[in-house]
Amino acid sequence: MSRLRGQGYDGASNMQGNFNDLKTLILKESPCAFYIHCFAHQLQLALVAVAKKNIPITNFFRVVGNVINTVGASSKRCDLLREKQLDFIVEALEKDVLAMIVEDKSCSCDQRSDATNLLELIQRFDFVFNLQLMKSVLGMSNELSKALQRKDQDIVNAMQLVRLCKRLLQIMRDEGWVSFFEEVCSFCQQHYIHVPNMDDMFVCLAIRGCPQRNSPEITNLHHYRVDLFYSVIEFILELNDCFSEVNTELLLCVACLCPQDSFSSFDKKSLIRLAELYPLDFSTEDGIVLSDQLETYILDMRSNKEFEGLNGLGDLAEKLVLTKKDKVYPLVYRLLTLALILPVATATVERVFLQ
Repeated sequence: MSRLRGQGYDGASNMQGNFNDLKTLILKESPCAFYIHCFAHQLQLALVAVAKKNIPITNFFRVVGNVINTVGASSKRCDLLREKQLDFIVEALEKDVLAMIVEDKSCSCDQRSDATNLLELIQRFDFVFNLQLMKSVLGMSNELSKALQRKDQDIVNAMQLVRLCKRLLQIMRDEGWVSFFEEVCSFCQQHYIHVPNMDDMFVCLAIRGCPQRNSPEITNLHHYRVDLFYSVIEFILELNDCFSEVNTELLLCVACLCPQDSFSSFDKKSLIRLAELYPLDFSTEDGIVLSDQLETYILDMRSNKEFEGLNGLGDLAEKLVLTKKDKVYPLVYRLLTLALILPVATATVERVFLQ
């Protein structure tokens, strides 16, 4: 137990909470077994949180779930879905399949009634708008999610990918409204769905399609652009808050080992602090030696052509071993191996849970 240097779980409260969970029990036995929540799973939690904070999006996912349940209730309907060639989300919501259920005399009255109601809902502009919005946002974050689940991904690159995703979302929020709205209108025209006048006052419909009382007086443009487009993207942009389980100081120190751009992230003070976070691996004397070793190490790395163009911690570790520099700078190499343990633990454990 004393040799543990990293732990990661799928987010269940009995695994990674603050009191009698497994994470805390292990930390009591091994204070250096730092807990890093799987980045890919945290991203999922961040995206799910959007539905909890925005009622129209919550309703959208509820309708999506109902459509999938209705269409997938029989193998015959599933076959109809598989025959479609559109994007998966649009494919699953293709109204033609629902229309077939409405006309299918073999279906019960309840099934046909549900299909009729869903068919009406998905042909509304509100549904199409939310569909295209979530398709764009989830599509953008899907690339990040897949990258974060790579087995060879290190924490430094993971942090960079999170920042990149946030940047793309920010660009979409600041500059993407016009092009996005044009795509929504184009989709509506292709499927004969009415597009409301954006200058008209927005009518908030309550249950059964009746206007909701005491609703604020806003235009359609304000509702769709501010209350939905801006709001949803801003919720997801709060990725830093959603990654609260990550030990920020630890990761910032680890980032200083990154070899990219001629070791531009190198910071001697932070790397000494990183060693202090592992008192079982670095004695007081080691800390003094490390300070001098880092001075020579960084001059060597930046002047040695063999260490040019490295992309991540894994590349750096491999090159140090090949050039036998791991023997020249043993304390720096020890820091590097500790840093590499963290993502291996989280990625591997997360895969076990997903399987």
